[in-house]
Amino acid sequence: MLQKLHQRLIEPKASTEDSRRREYILNVLLVGIIALTFVFFWVNVVNEVLRGDRYTGVSPIVMFVTMLVFISLLLVSRLKFTRTAAYLFIVLFFLVATYPIYAWGILLPQGVLTYSLVIVMTGVLLGSRVAFRAAGLTFVTILLIKYLERCGSIHFNTEWMHQTGDYNDVLGYGLTFLLVALVSWLSNREIERSLRRARQSEKELRAERNSLEIKVRERTKELEKAQIEKMLELHRFAEFGRFSSTLLHDLANPLTSVSLELEQLANTKYARFVRDARKGIASMERYVDGARRQLRNQSEIKLFDVVTEIERVQSFLEPKAKTAHVVLKFNMKRSMELYGDSIRFNQIIANLIANAIDAYDKTNGEADRRIVVTAKPKNKAVTITVQDNGIGIATTDLGRIFEAFYTTKTSERGSGLGLAITKQAVEEDFKGTITVTSAPSDGTCFTIRLPLA
Repeated sequence: MLQKLHQRLIEPKASTEDSRRREYILNVLLVGIIALTFVFFWVNVVNEVLRGDRYTGVSPIVMFVTMLVFISLLLVSRLKFTRTAAYLFIVLFFLVATYPIYAWGILLPQGVLTYSLVIVMTGVLLGSRVAFRAAGLTFVTILLIKYLERCGSIHFNTEWMHQTGDYNDVLGYGLTFLLVALVSWLSNREIERSLRRARQSEKELRAERNSLEIKVRERTKELEKAQIEKMLELHRFAEFGRFSSTLLHDLANPLTSVSLELEQLANTKYARFVRDARKGIASMERYVDGARRQLRNQSEIKLFDVVTEIERVQSFLEPKAKTAHVVLKFNMKRSMELYGDSIRFNQIIANLIANAIDAYDKTNGEADRRIVVTAKPKNKAVTITVQDNGIGIATTDLGRIFEAFYTTKTSERGSGLGLAITKQAVEEDFKGTITVTSAPSDGTCFTIRLPLA
């Protein structure tokens, strides 16, 4: 029951910390004053009934109206017009303090105490700036009342000065002191609560900061480790480049020698096999020459026919496909020209077809060992797909297949550089895109889209 009353009558609704504190203090004061006026109302009613014409106290009607005024202020506060209610509350008390000063003189102790209470409550409920204004208004009001008295416009009733006072005066002082203490206690209590919450928040922030520092240190170590691994990869790239340069140089001379020797057999009964061998050697020489240019950061940029270059790759990889019992099928349309390095384009297609052939290594002999290569123009670009029915790529590997040195093959079958080089060539040399779709046991499809010349 008390909890529900507290929630309906006192619990603040404001959003900010300071507003909630002031609303809470105002609501407590209003509820307390309403309770006191309710008690005084019934006390006055009983006294008036018992004493009749001899009753000289405050009329019960005045107490009832006063109670209704404070109830109205509480309703205004609960409707979220807290600052308006606070101003009206202060104005009401200011008028209550001004009336005895006006009637009995500026030296009346109760009037001065009530003014002090008004200034304290103004500072608590409306802020220090408004409190200074209230103090200035109080001084001006007292000065004006004194001026009117000196001019003869008003006359003070000074009979109280010749009296020793009674318990009613003591009770009035006590209630005023109690209100000052209550307002100060409520203000200090709410400020201390705010400070405790601030200290708790500071403690939590400090703990979170320490935790964040630990995470930052851990993350820094991870980044340092990743950086070291990246440097090792770059070192491996450099070593691979130096090794490749030497290897390509050593391959060039034997290929030339073999080509010259095969010319001697051109008119023999092995002429057909010689022609095939010379084609293979010519392709190898083109690859070697292209690779050497890449290592020297040189490239031959020109227009080339897409289908012609793919057919060259086909003739080069046909023996590898036959050995793996794989059938290569090509669906291509003529008259598609690209602008770029034809050797790099050959490397792209060769890497994808070679990988597709390797995808059948772990399949049984009854599988449909086909690789379908399509090339067709679409929207000012050529779209090339390489589709196989091999083992597919696991979901965990699919997102990393274009990373350098990442491979699912054995070290004898792959270095993990083929697809990384392919992606780099597609995106940097031809300004195109490469995507892959795959699922275990359903095969893999690589799709390349290159802008046409």
